[in-house]
Amino acid sequence: MKLPEGYVSPEIAYSVELETDADGWIQCGAFFSETPARGLMERLIRDGVDAERLRINVIAIHCRLEDHEWDR
Repeated sequence: MKLPEGYVSPEIAYSVELETDADGWIQCGAFFSETPARGLMERLIRDGVDAERLRINVIAIHCRLEDHEWDR
């Protein structure tokens, strides 16, 4: 498959998110690698946060709308 001219691959971010009763999901931190994201989750769990209320959301970050549309 041929990539469109000027296509730039997205950066990937790993967002550690906490489910709250009032606000839904809120971001606790975001990283360019899964390793520190997992480390933050482990720290939050040690601090008493319920592991069932934590998740890592993997986010593709594009520089241009055209790149995002091509990846859909």
